[in-house]
Amino acid sequence: MKNTLLGLLALTMLFSACSKNDGDNDPQHNWQLSRIMMDHDTVRFSYNADGTIKQVNEYGSDAGSYSDSLQIIWQNGKISAINEYEGGVAQPDMVFVYTGDQVKEIQHYRDGVLSGAVDSIVYKDNKISEIHYFNNEGVRSYYHKLTWTGNNVTRDEYYAYNFDGTGILTLQYITDYTYSDKPSIGKLAKGDALFWFTMEIVHLSENAVVTSVTVDSITDEGISQSAYTYTYDAGGLLESSKETENDLVSDETTVYNAKFDYIDLK
Repeated sequence: MKNTLLGLLALTMLFSACSKNDGDNDPQHNWQLSRIMMDHDTVRFSYNADGTIKQVNEYGSDAGSYSDSLQIIWQNGKISAINEYEGGVAQPDMVFVYTGDQVKEIQHYRDGVLSGAVDSIVYKDNKISEIHYFNNEGVRSYYHKLTWTGNNVTRDEYYAYNFDGTGILTLQYITDYTYSDKPSIGKLAKGDALFWFTMEIVHLSENAVVTSVTVDSITDEGISQSAYTYTYDAGGLLESSKETENDLVSDETTVYNAKFDYIDLK
C-alpha cells in the first residue's frame, strides 16, 4: 500500500503548492493544502490542531479504485514516525532518529517489526548532503549526493552498483534542477514532512522546481527532462500545475496535471 501512495506523492507533489497565506494577508485565516486532484487519483490531507500533517489518504478514481493511508506521528514538534494502515489498523512503517534537530537515521519496518533496513543522513553546513540506503542485511545499496546553490538543491548525483563484480558504488545518473522564485511546498509543511514521507529531493529546496534534466553519467546520454508550469489566482495561490516529461530513451512524452484545494485552519 505505502509504495503506491509514496510513489504517487513523489510524482505529483513536486509540482508544488503554496499556503493561501502567501497571497492572503488576512490574519483571520490559515489556509493549508487539503486536496490534490489528478486525472486518476486524489490525495487528501488532514491536520493536527497545531497545523502539522496528521494523515495522508490517496483514492483512485478509476474502476477498481483503491485507498491508501499514512499516519504522521509528531513528538516535540518533530516528525517521529510514519505508520501505514493495514485493514484499518495503523502499523509502524518508519521511525526517525535524531541528533539534536537533525534526522540522522530512518529505521524501516516490515510487517510491524524492524526490518534492519536503514536510511542514513549526512549533513554539511546544516543541509542534507548525502542520503545512504542500507538493505535488511546492513549492506549499503545506493546513495544520493546533493549539491546546493543557496537554499535549493541544484544537482542530485545517484550512486549504485554496476553489477560488474567489483562491488563498488559508482555514479550512475546526474539530475540538475532549476527553480522559480515561488515557494516549494516542502518548506510550507512543518518539519519538512513532505520530504520525509516522499523522499523527493526537490522538497528540500526553498523554491518550486521548473526544470529537471537527468543524464546517464556513464554514457553521457540524456535520460529524461521535465518542464513544470503553474497557474495562480489573483492572490498568488496555486490553482493548478502541469509537468511535461520527455523520456529521451523511448522518445515518449507524458503530461501530468493537478489541481489544488485548501482548508482554513483558523
